[in-house]
Amino acid sequence: MNTSVHIPDDLARRLENHVSSPHCKLTSKNAFIVEAIRQLLDEVESEENWCEEIMAWQGVDLELEREELTGFGTDLGL
Repeated sequence: MNTSVHIPDDLARRLENHVSSPHCKLTSKNAFIVEAIRQLLDEVESEENWCEEIMAWQGVDLELEREELTGFGTDLGL
């Protein structure tokens, strides 16, 4: 897939500096961008980012009265 993406100048300079550095394992800006997209998608699509309790939660029908949320029904005994 080919696509066109506008990269702001400051970010483009950072990308160019990184890709041209000897520390960069990727040999092109395209390869770097593809890897960044893969990593981000892996992160946001991963269910491992959520604990077991959240993944197992089935929801619940819970109705609360306003007083339960605000404490307005509580006698403070003043």
